[in-house]
Amino acid sequence: MPRNPDVPANQDPHYCDLGICGPYRTDLQTQAQYCGMFLTPTLCNAATRMVFCHNGVDHNLRDVVEFYNLRDVELG
Repeated sequence: MPRNPDVPANQDPHYCDLGICGPYRTDLQTQAQYCGMFLTPTLCNAATRMVFCHNGVDHNLRDVVEFYNLRDVELG
């Protein structure tokens, strides 16, 4: 997912959210295979949610689907 500028930690260009292996969670720091994995919420109550994805960067399901549909496609 793209960085969410509304997350205060993202103001530091060196900050990197490694998902379930750090920086806030320390029990899996040495397990490199988990770096970049995020616990993702289900789509239950998606119609009533205001934000989506682990960092809240998307505000509607259309943007989420567009990201996953186009992220590995070279545009232009």
